[in-house]
Amino acid sequence: QGSPTTAGGIQLNARVTQLAAHSFGRVTAVEVDTYQPLEKGDVILRIDPTQYEARVAKAEAQLVAAENGVLQMKDALAAALADVEDVKAQMEVWKSTLAATESNRDVAASALNAAVANLDVAKADIARNESNVKTADLQIERLRRLEKDQVIPVAEVDSAENKVVTAKAGLVAARANQQRAKDDVAAKEASLAAAKATVQQTRDQFASLEAKLAKAHAAANQAKVQLESTIDGEHTSVITARAQVADARYNLESTVITAPASGYVAALGITEGDYLRMFEFGTFVVTEERIATAMFPQTVVRHIQPGQEAEIAFRAAPGVIVPAVVDAIVWGSGEAQMPSSGTMPNVNQAVA
Repeated sequence: QGSPTTAGGIQLNARVTQLAAHSFGRVTAVEVDTYQPLEKGDVILRIDPTQYEARVAKAEAQLVAAENGVLQMKDALAAALADVEDVKAQMEVWKSTLAATESNRDVAASALNAAVANLDVAKADIARNESNVKTADLQIERLRRLEKDQVIPVAEVDSAENKVVTAKAGLVAARANQQRAKDDVAAKEASLAAAKATVQQTRDQFASLEAKLAKAHAAANQAKVQLESTIDGEHTSVITARAQVADARYNLESTVITAPASGYVAALGITEGDYLRMFEFGTFVVTEERIATAMFPQTVVRHIQPGQEAEIAFRAAPGVIVPAVVDAIVWGSGEAQMPSSGTMPNVNQAVA
């Protein structure tokens, strides 16, 4: 609207991006020619994918191994917890066994005490019978002298001799009884020693189970810690393996280099068979969007607003009018930029 405004100069700009390879390798195909119109996603070139396919296969195998590893950790935790319960059950059995063996030991100790008491009785009985024999021997000698002197009858001597025989028989019986008591004491001592040994063996077994229980608890705790290494409910080993798969797949996909937008390749410094490394190998001109930069006098700029429609004509294309829209006004330029220095600026006033 109004009279046309003429710019002091117009520059038509296009966005230019550099083509670079993420994956490196031998170029197997170049699919485009320089300045050939391309759409976004069109293939520019291909890199030999063999090594990247192998890396994807390896990463996928490692992911499966990680997932199986998590299952094995779960099985290991279940087995460790089962071991804990099994050892606890064994300890209960051996606890009862220990109580029984200690009871048997106490019984054996009581039996030994009784046998020792019987032996003491047998010893006392021997002493009493030995005293009886001695007394009977003295009595018979006295009575024989009296009978010799015809002071007492022969029948009284015979009665005394019978008492001697009886006393000696009692001594023999007492000694036999003492031997039996000694044998019984020896047997009871052996029984007590065996009972004590059984108690010790049971205690050793119980201590072994206590150590085994501690080991089972440690294994269960370790398995639990390994299994609980998760982020948002997923094990870290699986997360790591899945990330490696994603990275390997991205590298494989990057062996096919495509156009980033609609445009054309302005310069391509690579041919089929070249070994492409991770560096820029070409220039891509984006044609989806063009920006025209125009210089206007300051007296005119104040009448221009973003969003206004405009028409552009080029001397190189007589009669062709290009419609446009004002996108933005840049209120500065390189000509107005002052260098930073320690001196005062020299400002020359310009009259438009």
